[in-house]
Amino acid sequence: MKLDRSLVSDIEVDDHALAQYLLDLAARLAIKVVAEGIETKLQAAMFVDAGCSAMQGYWFAPPQRHLATWFSAQAVSPVVGRALPALPQ
Repeated sequence: MKLDRSLVSDIEVDDHALAQYLLDLAARLAIKVVAEGIETKLQAAMFVDAGCSAMQGYWFAPPQRHLATWFSAQAVSPVVGRALPALPQ
């Protein structure tokens, strides 16, 4: 499950009950969770404390746009790791 950055972005000032509920639900269902849009140390700490082990966002690294270019040039899917079908011209 991916927690959208809209749930993460204002977590320092808003009540984070919804994010906590979703993390608890995912844990009960044994679903892995990725929190998207972590931009501060406080957000990262709050999600770690809430049991989220996978996060992404500017706090860790800016977007790696050169990887998208590389994958396009290789015609390899970053998700499945195999050749993509040829696109129509």
